[in-house]
Amino acid sequence: EPAELLSRGQQKLFFLAITLAQISMMQELQKHNSILLIDDLSSELDYSHQMLAIEAIQSLNIQSFITAINSEMSASLDKENRVGMFHVKQGEVEALTALSTTSNT
Repeated sequence: EPAELLSRGQQKLFFLAITLAQISMMQELQKHNSILLIDDLSSELDYSHQMLAIEAIQSLNIQSFITAINSEMSASLDKENRVGMFHVKQGEVEALTALSTTSNT
């Protein structure tokens, strides 16, 4: 049982690794892309592990939605990838950055 053996940050990385492995297998076997939803990636992870997770997600070339309560992680995202950032406050959505038109193909 991971909850008994691992810290909360380690649990988050463990389940993220399993999820990314499943997505990778689905891409290879079924030739379709997934959409990944992650709530508050930055909680329980230090900055270096946040960046490792982002790099792993970006390497799969999938659409992902990641929530965060701090701006430290968002400041480091690779702007050459299709990254859009939004601030949601009391049901109002404000675009912080526009999606770039650059693709990695």
